[in-house]
Amino acid sequence: MIITLIRRMMSITRRKEALVRLSIITSVFTGIGSIIASNIHEDYWNKTIFRVQTVDFNMLSHTLPTKLSYVIIKQNQEEIQRTLDSNYSLFGLIVTDATGKNIISYSGKNSSRPISWKAALNPEELKNHPYDVLLDPPPIFPQGVYANPRATERTATKFINKGRIIGRVYYIRIPKRTFKDDIIKWINNPFSTSGWIESYTVTIIAIVVTIILITLEHTLAREREQQLQENNRRLQIDLAEKIKGRELQQAQIDSQRSQFEQEVKHLHNEIGILNQSIAQLQSQSQNKLLELQNKLKDTQFQSQQNLNQQQEYEDRIQLLTRQLIEQKGNQSEELRQQINQAESELRSLRLREENYQQLVSNLQQQISQKDDQEQELQNQVINLQNSVDKYQKQIEESKSESERLTMIIEQYKEEVNKHDLNSFEQKIYKVLSNNFPNYTIEIQFDVEMANKEGSKFTDFILVTNRKFCVVIEAKSYTGIIKSTGTDRNSKWICETKEGKEVEILSSWGDNPYQQVKTYCDAIRRNRNLKISKRHKVFMKDTKVYGIIVFPSDSRIDRTVLDIDLYYRVITISDLVATINQLTRLS
Repeated sequence: MIITLIRRMMSITRRKEALVRLSIITSVFTGIGSIIASNIHEDYWNKTIFRVQTVDFNMLSHTLPTKLSYVIIKQNQEEIQRTLDSNYSLFGLIVTDATGKNIISYSGKNSSRPISWKAALNPEELKNHPYDVLLDPPPIFPQGVYANPRATERTATKFINKGRIIGRVYYIRIPKRTFKDDIIKWINNPFSTSGWIESYTVTIIAIVVTIILITLEHTLAREREQQLQENNRRLQIDLAEKIKGRELQQAQIDSQRSQFEQEVKHLHNEIGILNQSIAQLQSQSQNKLLELQNKLKDTQFQSQQNLNQQQEYEDRIQLLTRQLIEQKGNQSEELRQQINQAESELRSLRLREENYQQLVSNLQQQISQKDDQEQELQNQVINLQNSVDKYQKQIEESKSESERLTMIIEQYKEEVNKHDLNSFEQKIYKVLSNNFPNYTIEIQFDVEMANKEGSKFTDFILVTNRKFCVVIEAKSYTGIIKSTGTDRNSKWICETKEGKEVEILSSWGDNPYQQVKTYCDAIRRNRNLKISKRHKVFMKDTKVYGIIVFPSDSRIDRTVLDIDLYYRVITISDLVATINQLTRLS
């Protein structure tokens, strides 16, 4: 209930403020309108009417005396009156006798309309007005002329008209009305076709329209401000959620890194144990291996001697066999015995050779087992070391990711409570709204509907009714804008007047180009994304361009000037021309 009461009080306060503001605006413009109307009044009577009557009197000075002189000579009173009434009594024409004291006739004499210059019918007042004399015979030359429409006095001519003076014709200017009388007359008939009344009417209409437009603009400005405040509120909520999500993600990464570090420590312990086992194995088997190698060497030497003996017995058996074939009798029997004996020795040697070979094979197998055992331990050490390297890499990656998340969280925290449009963004919004009133301007629009990587809020999106939109990213860095390497993949810096290099931060990617490209890609990727309700533009067939805008006193270095066909890096002074150029390209 208290909240409701506070809201009502705030609503009443806002209404009072609106009424006071409207009263002030109305008072100011009423005063301005009064000054303008007064100037119109003065200009109308002191310039327009005066000059028109001056021209009329100048023309009548050349023609009217001749006409009236002739009509008086003919004594045609009706023609005299018709001639004087030909001016519709818009100014005064009075005919007197030769002395100027007796009035014969005057314009509007028989009219029922009031005569504004009636005071001039008094002879004492009449002598203050210019006149021409009427002659018999009628005059040919003008007696006085005005040098120009602005002249206030007549100048006598050098021409001389001869004749008897039979009368005078006086020229009477209509008296100037007061500003108050003009206003009263305008109020009585504001839609009269009279020029001065139309001027007053147009002035008042212009003032009223101006007051309405100012009030409407103020109302729209308040609505825009409320919309910006609502956008800011939603953005603060989104930033808080993103900060919370990033912090949770960072905590998970830190926990995983801690597990990796413990695993690496455990693996280092296992590697140490294996290295000790390898050293112990090498120490224990060194003597045994040397013994086996010596024994293998002796066995191989004995085997070779045995082979040599076998060859000798084979050669002897062949020799005895040939002798047996050649000889007979008791010697042959003796040779057979020698052959049998030699064959028996040969069989014994061959059997011994098989034992030698089996022993060599066993010795070689024992030596190989020693090597295999040591190699297996070495392989285990290598595998463990590879695991350590893998975990170390994962630790480094997690550290890098944690640092990146820390930077993003800091950026998000810096953005908190800063998303009412800053002064530079307000300048951009003013340029866009003044130069593209028929286009839709979206402020802080989230282009990531799928929410795969979090919300992506753009600074501005300019949407036309020609299926063309421009994503505008504002960067209020003042100085020389340049890249530390390649324009697309390296970080961007701003070199200030003091020579200090400041990194240009980006919400997505390493530089502003990657940031605005991320936004444009999100629009192109989300085929069902509907940005503008006003034009009902869907992004399926829309060309999407990206512009990065810096302040007008910044200078864009060549390292970032020409990036891509669909992206531009400019200052705010080139914003309108760049958008018009992209519109023509589309």
